[in-house]
Amino acid sequence: MDWGNVPELLSVLEFRGLVVSFLMTAFIVWIVIRGRLSGQWKERVRRALFLVLVATGAAAFLPSIANVQVPLQRTVSAWVLSNVASANPLVIYAPAVLVSGVVQESTKLLIAVLAFRMLTARHNPLSANTAITLGVYVGAGYGGFEAWLVLSYVFGAVAVPAASIAVSALERLAAVAFHVGVAGLVWYFWYRGTVLTKILSWLGGSLYHSLLNYGIVLLQAGVFSITALYFFLMVGSGAAVYYLRRRLVMTDEQEIS
Repeated sequence: MDWGNVPELLSVLEFRGLVVSFLMTAFIVWIVIRGRLSGQWKERVRRALFLVLVATGAAAFLPSIANVQVPLQRTVSAWVLSNVASANPLVIYAPAVLVSGVVQESTKLLIAVLAFRMLTARHNPLSANTAITLGVYVGAGYGGFEAWLVLSYVFGAVAVPAASIAVSALERLAAVAFHVGVAGLVWYFWYRGTVLTKILSWLGGSLYHSLLNYGIVLLQAGVFSITALYFFLMVGSGAAVYYLRRRLVMTDEQEIS
């Protein structure tokens, strides 16, 4: 797929990819916020807010990739090839990978920040219990739309073995978990932290995102096998989701005590 060609990307979207991506995204969100969802979901305003955040995250995916990330990566890559005296893929592809983490985490964080500010500006502030999960829903929409694109492409390919589809679905499950976990953590610390904490949370999330994306470079360079790459992605995604879940549980316990 050409990630800079929006019409081409939209043309591959299909129903089976939508269904599978929706189910896996809902599953990841449930893992992260189980125990919180029932009370929040019963409130109509909160329910609408969650759906809007998911939809906004999904809608922001293509513009952030095609109009921001891809052009920046091309510019950075051209500069690296012209100015860095190395043919090592581990070196020359690293800046472009870093761009991907910065652009995507900045996009998700910006949506969460704007949503929070719009709500507080209307003098209808969210409870802390709800506010700290805004990043989860933005990440779900963002990662879910990416999963819809990738799985639609796989389902639409000719004569793809069932095993390949299953492997692609597993990889997308890890990717959705990663988007939800990292976006949720960046927003969590942004919402609760000082100015320094806000900066560090954004920087840390961007670098962590780039690190997991760097696994593709390691695969292409022969450092990782495909099995090692999938293990790397699963561990990295699982760690983000687990840590986010623990932070939310700890916050609940502190509020109760």
